[in-house]
Amino acid sequence: MKKTINFKFLIICNLTIIFFFRNFLFKNPIMDKDVVQMSVLLGIAVVLNVVVILFSKMEFSPTKKFLIAASFIGIGYILIAPILHGIDETAHFSRVYSFFLDSRTTDSGAYQLPKAILNAGSSLPEHGGNFSLVGTRIANDDLVEAENLRGARLYTPLSYLPYLIPVWVLGFLIKTNLFAIVTSARFFGFLLYLIASVYAIKTIPKRKDFMALFCLMPIVISSGCTINADLLTNCSMIVFIAIWYRLYYEKKQITIKDIVLIIITGILAGYAKMVYALEFLLIFFLPKECFGGTNKQKAKVLGIVIGVILAATLINVFLAAGSMDNSYEGFQLQKEFVLTHPLKFLAILAGNILGNYSFFYTFTTNFTILQNVFGPSQFVQLLYFIALLMCIFKEEADLKLGTFTKISIMTIGLVIISMMCVSLYLQWTSEQIGVGVNQIEGMQSRYYIPVMLMFLISLASKKDTLNIDDNVPWFIAIWANITILINIMLLVV
Repeated sequence: MKKTINFKFLIICNLTIIFFFRNFLFKNPIMDKDVVQMSVLLGIAVVLNVVVILFSKMEFSPTKKFLIAASFIGIGYILIAPILHGIDETAHFSRVYSFFLDSRTTDSGAYQLPKAILNAGSSLPEHGGNFSLVGTRIANDDLVEAENLRGARLYTPLSYLPYLIPVWVLGFLIKTNLFAIVTSARFFGFLLYLIASVYAIKTIPKRKDFMALFCLMPIVISSGCTINADLLTNCSMIVFIAIWYRLYYEKKQITIKDIVLIIITGILAGYAKMVYALEFLLIFFLPKECFGGTNKQKAKVLGIVIGVILAATLINVFLAAGSMDNSYEGFQLQKEFVLTHPLKFLAILAGNILGNYSFFYTFTTNFTILQNVFGPSQFVQLLYFIALLMCIFKEEADLKLGTFTKISIMTIGLVIISMMCVSLYLQWTSEQIGVGVNQIEGMQSRYYIPVMLMFLISLASKKDTLNIDDNVPWFIAIWANITILINIMLLVV
């Protein structure tokens, strides 16, 4: 059957480009900055048209589609977004940088960091985007206290594994400029994101399009393109869920490779964002066939896997608890309030979780690069969520989860969300608002990413209920990323 170009979406794409071009149509005079912006916009338009036509005419696998789309969008995020303007990127880069300093902290516990880092992250560059920072050099003898970055002390070097080599080589051996250090660290992180995503898409036997679009979510891909503590968490959970889904769906014997990967992803998740280690309890629900058909073999494998992940997570819990206690003055007072008023705190917890119901769809694009300057509308967030649902319900895939397993998965997700809220109430809320308040400050919908992946992948679809072009969800995903990318470009270039 001959494939035809999806002209409807092609028109939508080009109307979007024309919409962004409207600012230049009657502008007089045209400045050098405007020429740069129009050139970038034209480049994006050409690539976008080529991608839509290729996807319409060619029979690409989900993996190839993902590589094409992710490379195009990811490189755009890396190069266009100003350095140190990702999600708390100044704090996270500063944390990575501090690992290599001879004197890491002051007596008060604050970081000592080069002024260039703090200056670069304080505001948007007025001219030339990233490239105005090329001449900024990092000098170890020009240090300042960075008290506002103390929250990053909760993360260990393992949480920033992809960034350590480029920061060490370019920042301390070569001592090059800040732009080169941050950009190279971003590329290292992006490479890990690509490898983990491709592995997950190839591994999962069904819903490959869903997994690909989940990895393409603006919040996931932007975390792969900037320096942050979410990259390892997202990559670990995506790979683990793909392995777990394959084992449950195919009911085949678990291999040494699977066990090793589950342990590695569990350790990384436990060290990066420890609460997500709870999702690894999903392996308890794998059928006996995955363990040679015997409960004894299943208990042996589960004991090894859970034991190692639990040990790693507990080590990080003790490390983080000490850092949290030292970093937040109100931590102890808030903890005392929770322990002395448990029922009142449970009411506060339930009210905040139920009140943030929109997180179940805003997680797709919320808190991307430059969130404080450009926040995607709820229309874009909801549209991307609909695209994910399209991928789920356009093919038959049912794990045949029992009632107990379904309830357990929901419970694990609820416990993870609750633990994050408790943590934020103890630390961030006590610092920003006060002790004993009725709201939990600092909760962001990007924290829902691993939980929503677990929920959505478990949904059953027993037949093809959607008669749509397979590329429609892909076009929505690409369009959402492009609109965000263009808005960032117009703000900073």
